[in-house]
Amino acid sequence: MAKSVLKTITYPYRFAEKKVKGALGIKPKTVSPPRPLAYYINAVLNVRNTFPVNSIKIDGQYLWPFLRSELSVNAMIANAQQVKNKRPFNAHQAQACTPNHLSFDMRQAYRAERGMKGIEDLENHHVDFLFFVNLNSVDLNETEDGYYNRLTDPLYRVASEIGTAEKFEVIKTATPSVFKRDTYAYPTTAIVPTYVYTVGHAARAEYPRGLIDNLNKMIPYMQITEAQFGNWIDWQMHMVGFFRDLFAKYTPKVVFCHPYYYSAPMIFAAREMGARVVELQHGAMAGENNLSYDNWQEIPADGYLAMPDYFWVWGKEEHDRLRNVFQSDKPNRPKPIVGGYPWIEMSQEIDAGGAEKAAKLDAELRRFPQKRRALVTLDMFAVIPPIVEELIRQSQDDVLWVVRHHPKTKRKLRQEDVGSNVLISDTVDEILLVSLFKQVDLHFSETSTSIYEADYFGVYNYICSERGLANYKHYIDAGLAGYCTFDNIPATLDEIRDGATSEKRQRINYINQVDLKEVLLSLRDGTP
Repeated sequence: MAKSVLKTITYPYRFAEKKVKGALGIKPKTVSPPRPLAYYINAVLNVRNTFPVNSIKIDGQYLWPFLRSELSVNAMIANAQQVKNKRPFNAHQAQACTPNHLSFDMRQAYRAERGMKGIEDLENHHVDFLFFVNLNSVDLNETEDGYYNRLTDPLYRVASEIGTAEKFEVIKTATPSVFKRDTYAYPTTAIVPTYVYTVGHAARAEYPRGLIDNLNKMIPYMQITEAQFGNWIDWQMHMVGFFRDLFAKYTPKVVFCHPYYYSAPMIFAAREMGARVVELQHGAMAGENNLSYDNWQEIPADGYLAMPDYFWVWGKEEHDRLRNVFQSDKPNRPKPIVGGYPWIEMSQEIDAGGAEKAAKLDAELRRFPQKRRALVTLDMFAVIPPIVEELIRQSQDDVLWVVRHHPKTKRKLRQEDVGSNVLISDTVDEILLVSLFKQVDLHFSETSTSIYEADYFGVYNYICSERGLANYKHYIDAGLAGYCTFDNIPATLDEIRDGATSEKRQRINYINQVDLKEVLLSLRDGTP
């Protein structure tokens, strides 16, 4: 089992692989450790530290929040790909919609055959709540009733009861994922981008000489030219114009989106016309995510129009942290509001009707004799962490390890590649997490925010990567979660075997329950 699985190990586990292979007597190849996410993030922060970023403007408005969002997306991609040499700047990374992404012919076909709409097809309409969702989002959950969006659908259902609500989906690229739309539990209005593209906006931009040199100096993994930067400004402002036209047809009071760093043009246009914009929490906001949700000391006194008015967070812990980060007591600053994570309640309602999958999961689990059950949630690389591999090897008779793939993974492990005390199946991947947490005693993860859902259902979490340690160290230090290392394997196994961490009870208490109607009404009426 060990050798066959280890053959599949790729970034980010090559460095840890050396330890595992050494323990198994396998001579490892010499590899260099991966560069941490902090390396890529700090490069962007160094731009802010060495250049007057608030002097980058167009028509008197700050361009820095647009640029910082674009650079943050590029940083995350560079980290995932472990880019070490300079790579050309992609002016359309965060905002797609170009003819290269969606051709004119495909746009027209989508309108004619899939019922999608161009802005020219929309009627003038007022709406209280407008939700923007992302095509093929990781937040889609497939159920027997169709696909649910875990972030927007619980809010949309309640918003529709207390006012008028719509869900919009901007189709930015041609993809087979459009066929998922046929089975959305709560349908969207699909908007295809305009086929008239505006240029020349960059001529109105103002920024000091030296900006391009600074970007190239501070960001060692990116190469940008004046022409590329001009193209980026043109495209950002073109997308602002697209959303201005959209909001001229649809005039919402409140706009919801996620994540905000992919939505700067939409946010700018919505706030410009007077709507209140809310970003919905979609995962961990602390720890490694210190580019999007930390280190915003440069916000000027008059604020940034391209940032949301409010951050919808799951609980008081995140509320208090963001309030400090954004100094929300000052005017013109984003403010956090506690809205809870209502998908928890909705998923339990859906789970009650998912009897067929629940029965199938129960049958699969009963094939194994082990007394303890541990859920392992993988990231997109579809690799069982080396430390968990070793725990599996040393707990053949004691623990059943239930492995769940990330919904965005491009490949999956096979049952025949793992040990006799490991369950890998389509049922495990497809069933709602709430069903899994009812069936397991423990949860192992590297960085996934599923630790919060696990804790909500009383399942103890073990963090098994240095990246996870960066996100959740305060829980580990407080004894609210465990941290796995090769040095503490015996102690971890003892905890698992004697049930010391298997008691079902909440420990972190990160997710707060709130009156959802009350929060939505306060946003609609401007009194949150």
